Amino acid sequence: MREITVVGYGNQGKAWAKNLRDSAWKVKVYARPEGSAIKAALADGFSVLSYVQLLETTGPIAILLPDEHAARFLEPFQQSSKEARQFVFAHGYALTYGNLQVAPQDDLLLVAPKGIGQKLRENYLAGSGVLGVLAVSKDATTTAWSTAEEIAKGLGLDRVGIIKTTAEKETFTDLLSEQVVLCGAVPRLVEEGERFLIEKGIPKEIARYECLNELKLIVDMMVEHGVEGMYQKISTAARFGGLNAAERILPKEHLREGMDYLWEKITNGEFAKQLEAEIERKK
Repeated sequence: MREITVVGYGNQGKAWAKNLRDSAWKVKVYARPEGSAIKAALADGFSVLSYVQLLETTGPIAILLPDEHAARFLEPFQQSSKEARQFVFAHGYALTYGNLQVAPQDDLLLVAPKGIGQKLRENYLAGSGVLGVLAVSKDATTTAWSTAEEIAKGLGLDRVGIIKTTAEKETFTDLLSEQVVLCGAVPRLVEEGERFLIEKGIPKEIARYECLNELKLIVDMMVEHGVEGMYQKISTAARFGGLNAAERILPKEHLREGMDYLWEKITNGEFAKQLEAEIERKK
């Protein structure tokens, strides 16, 4: 039976621990002694480690903490054991920007489910999963890739598909898609479209449904059939009007200029520095 230690019992931590346990892994959990997460882990039937026990742990350790805490969390491990450990991350941000320092014999792995923890768990229970992206930043043991693949299988990622890449490429892709599409343009278009319709006298309920609820229908079609397939399935008015409006609202030249600007900030580390400064400001 494979063993793994899950650090952090939040949204991702709960899904990882439960999926891996259901896949016949022996799972131990570490969380802050004073936090509510440790009580939740105990209630869910997991063995909970003390901090001393955590430092003595070898093998795979999944660090499912906020990215800004990763480097400091790893510091005590550099001298605490001569046996190899494999530190596993759920996305590549800390691996890319965190300047992570580990002992010479330790590995750094990425097993990135492309979905939130709740969806990872729900899909696993339904017999499916989410797409997984794997990478290895340090492979001192020469077993990092096989460990990443085993964890991905235990999480149920292989049920949908696994892609091997680098931590940097996973991070750059994740940040660009978040900033341009998922958390940038789409929410703004929804809010401004709804606000505009309300100002023109359209009832709020209708405006919201048209701009937000029907968005899911379009996204579902794009996921299943692709963008062009979606265009083939909607009405002639929707296709003609949408394509023409896109050139006015989001002209390709302006959009590409903005993406080039954001890509440079992401890849040269400027965005990470700005984010770090913002986190420090809010403390």
